Amino acid sequence: MSIGWVGCVQVKTMVEHIYTDDVADSHALMEHGEEMLAIAEKYQVDSFKLFMEHYLATRINTESVFDLVALAEIHSAKLLKEAGQR
Repeated sequence: MSIGWVGCVQVKTMVEHIYTDDVADSHALMEHGEEMLAIAEKYQVDSFKLFMEHYLATRINTESVFDLVALAEIHSAKLLKEAGQR
């Protein structure tokens, strides 16, 4: 199953979050976190978007900071952008 450019793992994870307010598959988050932020914004699932911003903010390091701040800018992810600018 896919919704346009979104794969099965991303859709499954978003639906899981909608129903449980959590995500059990940490591997999916690590592998597809940036894409999940994009689909959360595209489909206006604010709780999932905020969840993904928090998750990605914990992944910021010297190697990823520029990419994650750029991602935050593209997807209007204020919390992620602020975390990257600290």
